[in-house]
Amino acid sequence: MNKSIIAIVGPSGVGKSTIADYLTQNYHVNMPICFTTREKRIDDTYYNYVNEEEFLKLKNNDFFFFTSGQNDKYGYIDCFENDYPILLLTSYKNILNFYQTNPKTVIILLSFSNIRDCIITRNGNKLEIAKLNERIEHAIDDYNNYFDKVYQICSLSLISDFYSIMQVNQIVSNFLLTNNIIKEKNIVKRKIK
Repeated sequence: MNKSIIAIVGPSGVGKSTIADYLTQNYHVNMPICFTTREKRIDDTYYNYVNEEEFLKLKNNDFFFFTSGQNDKYGYIDCFENDYPILLLTSYKNILNFYQTNPKTVIILLSFSNIRDCIITRNGNKLEIAKLNERIEHAIDDYNNYFDKVYQICSLSLISDFYSIMQVNQIVSNFLLTNNIIKEKNIVKRKIK
């Protein structure tokens, strides 16, 4: 793939989708189309849902430029003909696999000061207890096993609960703009009389 890739990496609930929404609204970036086999969540707007058989058929036909996940699988396609950077949202473990074949990926590493508390705060009222505990366990496991390795290759690292989401958006976008990775959209502002 010739396009620049920006990977926003971190556990569930850290703010990856919120940052991606901000960047796609204000800058020239593309969100790849994502297919998943996972169960639909209440707050999902980003995914195309397919069963395991459909997913494997797409994967075997080289439909995706990146796939991840073991139980819940994710596959990403780039259907844009422009040369804007692609935003990829993924976990610590998955970016390590992707980075091996895409070492120019710009990695924005997000973490929590306390994974358990942050996931409960951000997801507690949206999930049943078993799913919430599963998400916490997965996030802690991902952090314990892969965070240090991703930290060594990341371009920017933030503990996101130390900042408001507006501050995180500004830090990330300023970093990407300063390093000429993204460009602002031309937004026409009305003159105030």
